[in-house]
Amino acid sequence: MTLEQGATNRRSPHASSSPRSSLHYRYYVLTEINQMRRAGRKYWSDPWNFWDWANICSFIVMAAARYQAYRGMSSLRAQMAESPDDSYFNFQNVAAYAEMESTATAFSAVLTYLKVLAYLARGPRLNTLLATLGNAGPRLGSYLIILAVIWVAFASAFSLALG
Repeated sequence: MTLEQGATNRRSPHASSSPRSSLHYRYYVLTEINQMRRAGRKYWSDPWNFWDWANICSFIVMAAARYQAYRGMSSLRAQMAESPDDSYFNFQNVAAYAEMESTATAFSAVLTYLKVLAYLARGPRLNTLLATLGNAGPRLGSYLIILAVIWVAFASAFSLALG
């Protein structure tokens, strides 16, 4: 099987997950817009709504990057089919969009997990835990900064050493 045959036989990255996730996010965006219309300016008084819109914006960036990467690969696939086997193809744009998609997906995942705290805070035991952590936060701030610097240093060293 040649490269062109393998590329054309594979399913598109959008074939299985995109329609469902696209409908889900459309519903999510429309729900937020509907809440914003009903609440007016009071909508922005809830800080969790900022998290929701940051998550929606990161999804839009992710979807745009995925589309651009797919479009770039389609263009490269056509160029590969027309050129000789020893030709050079520049995949940097496709790789940059794929990396942007990955970063936006990771950012969206972090925001989603933080949003879970809003739902967990409604339970009586977890509400007490979150209130305690909120009160201890300012005292632990310097410790967390030192821990974050050490963690980033080790993560950078791991990335540099092992790729």
